[in-house]
Order: sequence, then structure tokens, then C-alpha cells
Amino acid sequence: MVVLCLFVAVALGFTSCRLRNDPFPASLVTYFPYTENQQLVFANENRDTTCLTVTEVFVSGAWSCPFGQKCRPPIEMTVNATNDSILFNVFMSASYPKYLILDLKACDVYYYREFPGDPFSDQIISEIGDTMRLSKDNNEAIVVRYEGLVEFSDLQRNCTWKLVK
Repeated sequence: MVVLCLFVAVALGFTSCRLRNDPFPASLVTYFPYTENQQLVFANENRDTTCLTVTEVFVSGAWSCPFGQKCRPPIEMTVNATNDSILFNVFMSASYPKYLILDLKACDVYYYREFPGDPFSDQIISEIGDTMRLSKDNNEAIVVRYEGLVEFSDLQRNCTWKLVK
């Protein structure tokens, strides 16, 4: 009887334990501070303008699952913005405690960058800085904290789009 009670107590203890994970760091959301249906206006060197609509913003929240179950919800942020001919999408993943991953596609240019450091620490903000310059094949995208994507190359139209503030 004592063994049975001990077994039940241990089983209840394990089932009540939960694996808890933090939400995507709020300090990193400030690099893409968008809301759904937000309009972003860009202009190029020829003074043409284009308006992108933010169609999706997802920021993972805190989550937990019962002890012993395999569940790994994402610790990430995604943003998509588009119009008829231009799109940019963002995928940021906080991989604790090693690095922050940023995937950014602006028109036909696809960027991938890893930022070493603990993405849950404020120290990574000082390491990244207020401005992230992403380049690939002589094309550049510039992301500014609290402003988002402020400039990006457009290979298809052979121009650079800059955010109209």
C-alpha cells in the first residue's frame, strides 16, 4: 500500500510539472514594430512610390507543456508585407542561449544573418546596434530599431526603395 501511494504521489508530481519557455523577447520586436494592416510607403530614386500593407505579424508568447512531453513551440517573430508586385517578409528566431537568427526577403533579395549572443539578454541589443545593415551580392537592406525596414534593394526594378516618413 505504501508503494502504491508513493507511486501515485510521484506520478502526480510529474504530471503537475510543466516545461516553461519565455516569449519572443520584446526588445527584439522593436526592430519590426508593425501592426497588421499598417501601410508602409516607400519611394525610389525616380520618385516613384509604392505602398506595402502589413498582412501578418506574429510574435510567439510564453508557453508551457507537461513534463515528459516533446513540444517545442516556436520562439519567433514573423512579419509579412506586400502589394501587387513587391513583398518583404521577416523571420526572426531566438535560439536560447546561442544566437538570434534573422531571415529577411526584400523583393528578390534574400538575406540570412546570425547574431551571436543570448537573444534574451539586453546585451544583444548593444551588439546588434540600432541599425542592422544586411547585404548580399552588393544589395543592401537597412533595418532601424523602432522604424523597421527603412531601405531595400529591388533587383527586379533595378532601384532602391526608401521609407517615406
